[in-house]
Amino acid sequence: MITTARVKPWGKEAIIERNEEYCIKHLFIDKGHRISLQYHKTKIEHMVVVRGEAHITITPKVNFPEETKDCFPGDCVTIPPEFIHRILGVTDVHIIEVAIPGTPDKTIRIEDDYGRVKGATK
Repeated sequence: MITTARVKPWGKEAIIERNEEYCIKHLFIDKGHRISLQYHKTKIEHMVVVRGEAHITITPKVNFPEETKDCFPGDCVTIPPEFIHRILGVTDVHIIEVAIPGTPDKTIRIEDDYGRVKGATK
């Protein structure tokens, strides 16, 4: 079951399946755009790059050294709960994300290129 894509300032996302155990979605990030610098309290995210190139930045806590991984088709990244992360589309990039658990978890935005930093949001 693919839902209608939700337009985001950085591209769009489409949920394939969501239940209590997991949520699978497509992320389409436009070239030169990036998602918020963010974290989730309980959610583990597993990401696979399907098409394009992305820089995925991950850090365990604020003011800790960042690790940026250049990701290409077939590359996988796991983001544990409370790890701060951000994805930049170096090219137009398609990522499949599997989040565990599937129940909605608040996205805590730290920085956002589109003015959406207002605390916890969905």
